[in-house]
Amino acid sequence: MILSNGITEEKASELMANIWKSLKGKSKEKIPLSLAMGSYTVQNRDFSLDEVCHEADCRMYEDKKRLKGDESAEITG
Repeated sequence: MILSNGITEEKASELMANIWKSLKGKSKEKIPLSLAMGSYTVQNRDFSLDEVCHEADCRMYEDKKRLKGDESAEITG
């Protein structure tokens, strides 16, 4: 988990894309690496850390489902 102060949704997406590119560059064919990520940007000062973690976690699981779907398409396609 990475927590950051003052980062926009666009910057969070950019950071995740950079992490993904770096991971893909290190992935070997025999041992493919994958990583599901999710982010949540707080829009106001009235929030709980539990809420933020829950929302980011839900988005990470959405990404994980998408990745599993991509892997299935590669195997059957």
